[in-house]
Amino acid sequence: RDCSRRLWEQVTATLHIRMTTITLRRLTNRHEYVFRVAAINQNAETGAFVETKPVKIISPYNPPSGMMPPEILDISADAIYVSWQPPKDDGGTEIDGYILEYKDKNSYRWQAATKEPTTD
Repeated sequence: RDCSRRLWEQVTATLHIRMTTITLRRLTNRHEYVFRVAAINQNAETGAFVETKPVKIISPYNPPSGMMPPEILDISADAIYVSWQPPKDDGGTEIDGYILEYKDKNSYRWQAATKEPTTD
């Protein structure tokens, strides 16, 4: 249960699971959750639920940081060659790609230079 909500959400797709460990995904970072479990026997009799204390979900990773400004290497009539260095800190996980944006000098609106993050 998300601590900010009153209702419990069922985690398993079926009521009967035989394992005693499970990985839960898609939890919200920096939210607190309480987990509870109860045993059920072959006669569909359920024991009492037992709960954890509130647990705060904290990602072990941070956003990348320490990027230097991009460098303009060449300019032509309708194109520009831009280069940059990897960040000094990858946040604890491998860099998947880069998002390059641009804007007109007199505009406040940034636009994506590519549809997908660049990987090279």
